Amino acid sequence: MEKAYLITENTDLDKLKLDINKYDRIYFWDAYCEHNLFYFLSDEKFTLNIISLNKPITLITPIISNKNIDKLFLFIDKVKDLDWFEIVVNEHWILNKLINNYKNVKLIWWNFLSGQNKDPFLKIFKDKDIHKSLTIDNNYYFELLKNNNISLVELY
Repeated sequence: MEKAYLITENTDLDKLKLDINKYDRIYFWDAYCEHNLFYFLSDEKFTLNIISLNKPITLITPIISNKNIDKLFLFIDKVKDLDWFEIVVNEHWILNKLINNYKNVKLIWWNFLSGQNKDPFLKIFKDKDIHKSLTIDNNYYFELLKNNNISLVELY
């Protein structure tokens, strides 16, 4: 079983450094507030510290406004080439942006996506109504996931 450490604010990094060897992976997120997340992701010192830990990193994205998408991209650009970096995606708009801008970043389709059926960014599907009626266990989804480097799906 993987043992992970969750960072939800900048000060959590200092606490982590005290027991870094106990953890296999670092998660950081604020799934509900983009401002909290980007406050510390835009901190260059935080980013360098995260990278220097040499631990697998999982970024869990909140719902992100158009004005903050560039902040997400700035952070991803700094860590995207790390083999052990992955992004958990919470909304179709962000999924669409990541698929179009980062072909090699490992993505995880999080459970928020499985319940959405009114999002205009369901346009990633050829027929947006298909998402309402399909289970994830079918060839259409398998192709979508495989072609977009989505390695894991979490569902309700």
